[in-house]
Amino acid sequence: MLAELEKFIYDPTLVLYLPLRELDAGKTPGYFTSRDHYGHLVTRRGAIWTPSGCYFNGTDDWLDCGDHASLNFGSGVFSLMGRFKTATISKDLLMKGGGGSGGKYYRLAFDVGGRLFFAIDDDNTSKTISSTTRYTDGNWHTYLAVRNLTTLELYVDRNLVATPTDITSYGDLDQAHSLLIGCNYNHQHSTRDLYFIGHQSEVLFMSRVVSPVEMPDFGGI
Repeated sequence: MLAELEKFIYDPTLVLYLPLRELDAGKTPGYFTSRDHYGHLVTRRGAIWTPSGCYFNGTDDWLDCGDHASLNFGSGVFSLMGRFKTATISKDLLMKGGGGSGGKYYRLAFDVGGRLFFAIDDDNTSKTISSTTRYTDGNWHTYLAVRNLTTLELYVDRNLVATPTDITSYGDLDQAHSLLIGCNYNHQHSTRDLYFIGHQSEVLFMSRVVSPVEMPDFGGI
């Protein structure tokens, strides 16, 4: 598994890597850096370190990964990967941008039925692809959310969860808000909400299309 992960760590298209494990805690309380070549400074607000992943309480825990230009993908392709574990109906795994009136974003979250969805918004219209399965069984699951030039794709445990959503001629997603892990940002009201409850780990962002067969075996960590 480590060999599989290393090919991503040294891939020049890697823009973010957050193992989110206890050993990754920084020396300064409340702050740590990402394990990619950018070394993003991350602010930790309440989320608890554990050996297997960072735990979010669903009330006021979140991570602020900043607004570096590498985290804005414009109208280009990108892939988001990671692991999660939750035993209850939860909310946002991550969001870059802001919802509400006048917001652009990319977002990975759960709906009210516990189904995972991947959404983007170019401040004109939002596009979403959603699973049909609930992921509230308390087990670890992996995700891969991909923006191609013409479609959105979402995989859970390496399986495509729905027919890809057409986004032909879709606009850019760039905006000046931080990437948040564990909650949503409401652009209209300048507030954080929709907090995730559960564990997250092995968050990787790539500025290219990743196929499900490329994904590391996160379950082997």
